This record gives sequence, C-alpha cells and structure tokens, in this order.
Amino acid sequence: MVPFLYLAIKSLYWSKGATLSKFMWCSEESIKPYFIKAGKNLRYKNLYRQMMDSLEDKEFPKLSQEVQRTIFFEFGSVEEHYKYRDAVKKTYPYRKVDENS
Repeated sequence: MVPFLYLAIKSLYWSKGATLSKFMWCSEESIKPYFIKAGKNLRYKNLYRQMMDSLEDKEFPKLSQEVQRTIFFEFGSVEEHYKYRDAVKKTYPYRKVDENS
C-alpha cells in the first residue's frame, strides 16, 4: 500500500497536478497546488512511518478520576461506536455514561 500511495502522490508533483483526476473525483484547479506541494515534500520513509503508526493499536492515555467524570465520548459512526465502546468503558470506569450505549 505504501509504495502505491507514494507513487500516486509523487506523480501529482511530477505532472504538476495533471494526474489528480486519475486519483480523485474532484480535480479542481484550486486544490492542485496543495497536492503538488505535498508531493514535492513527501519522503517515502515519512509516509511509511505515518502508515505504520496509524495501524498500531495503542492504549488510551491514563486520566485522573476527576477528568474522567467530566469527559464525554462521541464516535463518528455506529461502527466506530461499537468498535471502541468496550475499550473506553474498560479504560475509563469513571466516565459519564451514555444511557444509549
């Protein structure tokens, strides 16, 4: 996956944005400079590290009981809610409880 993404983003820089429509449904002129700059600054090692970091399962940070009592969790989708709900309940036993969860 990393080599494909690397070449895709780099090709945007090499082609001065001409390949943007091949990767995205939106290829407006106004967004091309951002992708060109990203492609220019992209390094394979950095992209690889970012991809690997996003694939790691990391523990939630420890929070004091006082902070846990004031915290509220909201998830982006039903799938994410069910994916993270048990881990949040286990890690933060003093959190505010949503009666619907």
